[in-house]
Amino acid sequence: MGIGTRFPGVLAAAGRGEEWAWTELYRDLSPAVLGYLTGRGVRDPEDVLADCFVNVVRNLHQFAGDEADFRSWVFTIAHHRLVEYWRGSRRRAVAVVADDEVLTGLQRTPSAEPDQALIQRAALGELLGRLPVPQRDVV
Repeated sequence: MGIGTRFPGVLAAAGRGEEWAWTELYRDLSPAVLGYLTGRGVRDPEDVLADCFVNVVRNLHQFAGDEADFRSWVFTIAHHRLVEYWRGSRRRAVAVVADDEVLTGLQRTPSAEPDQALIQRAALGELLGRLPVPQRDVV
């Protein structure tokens, strides 16, 4: 995929704020970025994807390079958003405990620690990240 020889013009148009250019850049890169985020266990990858592209729009003036460099730059931003997502998930992890009234007659069983679940999810995401993209997409 890719925009190819039209990339410099599309990038310049995006820099001027032309909607068609942003649409083209988004359509070109968003499926791969979404797959990257999904493959790493992000619970709501569309939100992280949106945050990633907001950062791309805000920081486009800092970018210099060709199409391959742009793709790499976007994935670097996506990776930073992924790290922030996991840090935020760890801080927001809460054990949900039902009222004793609801548990009347039921045996309480200890649940897995929230941090342990996050660690396991991160490890799974890392393992999935080692797979070639076609195999990761199947999983």
